Amino acid sequence: MTQSPLAIETAALSKHYGKHPAVVDLDLRVPQGVVFGFLGRNGAGKTTTIGILLGLLRPTGGQAWLLGHDVARSLRPALRRTGVLLDQPAFYPYLSGRENLWVVAQALGSDAHTRIPEALAIVELADRAGDRFAAYSAGLKQRLGLAAALLNDPDLLIFDEPTPGLDPVGQRDIRHLIRHLADETGKTIFLSSHQLGEVEQICDQVAIIDRGHLVAQGPLHDVA
Repeated sequence: MTQSPLAIETAALSKHYGKHPAVVDLDLRVPQGVVFGFLGRNGAGKTTTIGILLGLLRPTGGQAWLLGHDVARSLRPALRRTGVLLDQPAFYPYLSGRENLWVVAQALGSDAHTRIPEALAIVELADRAGDRFAAYSAGLKQRLGLAAALLNDPDLLIFDEPTPGLDPVGQRDIRHLIRHLADETGKTIFLSSHQLGEVEQICDQVAIIDRGHLVAQGPLHDVA
């Protein structure tokens, strides 16, 4: 198959743990420039799919492409254009938010450090950037994770369950930031969630997965 113009594509993607199927013949199509919800209950196969897309897990069968790059053969160029927030962000508790972003930027290389002020502004954390990470609320920690995902100026952002553990106000704020980011930058956002309400609030398109099987995908108003 030739390189795909889609942001994410999978073909018959499967992952088994022994006899247990986690993902089964998944054919996923994520267009560029949308907020795409990947909806399913806990244990449905969402995190396993993301792990394969990011090269963290090896599939049992099938293929996957990230920004047109075959994940099995040329993942690194795609990762350079991808920002990721998985579960709870891990930072040094004794460093400030700004200092933690500096550490991330050094690992990314190039000119990532020059985007720290912009990333802090986008996630509305500039006025708390000098505070230690340990003093942040759960919502502020998640905002810093979003800022870190922006430092390489990605074309694609992958968020795995970005709001669980937050209070209702924190959940609302993170959802607002994600939708605002999509509207202002045109970046593709792939959002894994088990909350239908969350997907309905911020996503343009959705895929529903259940027990590793794709149930439906398409525009939100046609699927959800």
